[in-house]
Amino acid sequence: MDYDTKTDRRRLLGISMRVILALVLAGLLVAPIAVQADLKVIAVVDAWDVAQDRWEHSNVIINWDGTWVPFAHELTFDAQILEDPAVCSYDPNVEGSGTEWAGTFYYGLYHVDDAPLNAPGFQESRTWSLVSCDIYDTANPYDRGLVYAECVPSDGDDHWCVVETQDTVVECTTGNCLSEIITTINVNLDLDCDHAIDPGLPTAAGEICFYAQARTPRPDEQAGLPTWSNPLQARIFAESGDKTVNFSLGPTAVELAAFDAAAQDNGVMLTWETATELDNLGFNIYRADSQVGEMNKINASLIPSKDPGSTVGAAYSFLDESAVPGVTYYYWLEDVDVAGAAEMNGPVAARMRAARALPGRGRPAPMPSNAY
Repeated sequence: MDYDTKTDRRRLLGISMRVILALVLAGLLVAPIAVQADLKVIAVVDAWDVAQDRWEHSNVIINWDGTWVPFAHELTFDAQILEDPAVCSYDPNVEGSGTEWAGTFYYGLYHVDDAPLNAPGFQESRTWSLVSCDIYDTANPYDRGLVYAECVPSDGDDHWCVVETQDTVVECTTGNCLSEIITTINVNLDLDCDHAIDPGLPTAAGEICFYAQARTPRPDEQAGLPTWSNPLQARIFAESGDKTVNFSLGPTAVELAAFDAAAQDNGVMLTWETATELDNLGFNIYRADSQVGEMNKINASLIPSKDPGSTVGAAYSFLDESAVPGVTYYYWLEDVDVAGAAEMNGPVAARMRAARALPGRGRPAPMPSNAY
């Protein structure tokens, strides 16, 4: 009988423990979960290509002179409801609470290069905003068109777009940079949590685009430092993935109007003319004996700019006196700006004339010995 009593007690205790454990697990399943809401990163990042005058998302050409580079991408969201009390109120007793129109994402801009070390990249950002996707139809990327919301610093109030942190310098974890500047953006298009986009905004998220600008380094920020030479990137990322855009540096300080080579009796005359010389320091001339041959600099020192900072330009000439007659040469003109950035122009070709003997006079016949 004692045995049966103890057995019953053990059975009751086991049942009680299982019930308690089940209740605990059930409580965990219905407790508020502070999961950071997330944007679905499937839309590419676009930037304005100065060479083609249009939005591009691959190998974008940008100026590298302190200019502001515009960025844009279409906002897309996770289809599922992600509960985050910090973004939208969550009530465990209300089925489906939370909102699918809120999310957090990050913009990373390469800031300092690692090879060449300490080459400056993007310096700062501005104009974070939600705009109409009609911006892709504009001929002026600095005209944002219809702006739905400016992204404002966090102040505790509800806003459609909030900049949590801006241009925070962090160590790079990808790519060829030493550091990047990160900006954290919270977007919530459903502030009243009714599972619909708020009035004042388009009814479909695909009509809303995100816009910002990032500044390249000014000449004074590049002085004495190498120029970025590896792929430069901007990237948008969140929990669901990331997208990047790659940049190439465009023309430096000089807009070249003409570059020619002409053979003369005493060498090959190189002439060139500039249309503008913003921040131009000077020129170098390189020569090779074929278009793919080894290039050698033939000027002893930098040919200085005649009018640095000019928007009018100037004319130049240089005589290659070392050119060998009868040989075809190829020439390149390198323009160098005040920050040390350089760009090659050319080639142009010229063949120096072969040397020719001057016409001579025939030697007179010797006079006869008996000539008087």
